[in-house]
Amino acid sequence: LSPSPCILSPSRYNTRMTRKHYILIADTINGLIFDGTLDPIAACRVAGALGDSLELTNPAFDRMRFVERCLEDLDRVGDRMETELEVG
Repeated sequence: LSPSPCILSPSRYNTRMTRKHYILIADTINGLIFDGTLDPIAACRVAGALGDSLELTNPAFDRMRFVERCLEDLDRVGDRMETELEVG
């Protein structure tokens, strides 16, 4: 995959993010998926683009783990959508 065009240059930011910050961001994205604010396709794009950018800020950053946490409830949302379609 080619890098996302919206990847930000890490040199522009001098604040060191910690695991706690990454978890907060991932959980926020996951919550937006779960409450329907962010549709599943957009969520995957957002999680991937943020993962790409954050990976550049910290060599120890685990992009795959971050994206998985962002999309943790995606299956539950898909199941809920299927149920709503069957009922409605």
